[in-house]
Amino acid sequence: MKPLPIEGYWAFFRESLRQWRVVGSIAPSSRALARAMVSPINPRQAQVVVELGPGDGIITQYLLNRLQPDARLMVVEINPVFVERIRARLQDERLLIIHDSAANLRQHFRQLGIESVDYFVSALPFSTLPPTLVRHIVSACYQWLRPGGCFVQFHYAPFMNRFYRRVFDRVAVRWIAWNFPPAFVLICEKHTPKKTPL
Repeated sequence: MKPLPIEGYWAFFRESLRQWRVVGSIAPSSRALARAMVSPINPRQAQVVVELGPGDGIITQYLLNRLQPDARLMVVEINPVFVERIRARLQDERLLIIHDSAANLRQHFRQLGIESVDYFVSALPFSTLPPTLVRHIVSACYQWLRPGGCFVQFHYAPFMNRFYRRVFDRVAVRWIAWNFPPAFVLICEKHTPKKTPL
């Protein structure tokens, strides 16, 4: 696995200070956290995967290593600095980089002809974003997630666990100690299309 160059850590730290509410972290994801975020993905069932808030692309690299050659990985990042860093670090035909807010997911899915998503992997700082925006994004993810798929999200505190349990059919929580700061990974499953999202 190609490590993040040292200047990448400084760039991430600068962006976190400049746009804390959007970045939501002071350091890139650790290898332990990246592995935990991609471990719920079954490569044989992952044709369309969407990553929200990839930052410097640490988890993106793990996703590409896990996915099959014919899979598609769409990453959505609003920060132009991170978008350029991902483009510079990761060249892969399966990767589509969208420089936009995750609030516009529906628009991009329709334009790209995406009817359903097998897995969502998100590092968006939902705890620092407006609640109405969080509900809008999570509702869109639930709507496009295929039955049997997963929405994977991490947080640094368990305060939003109840929120995800109101949306998804099953939520499992893993604590990742080897990260700075330690993180909780939530694996949210959609079992049926009948449940009404927020």
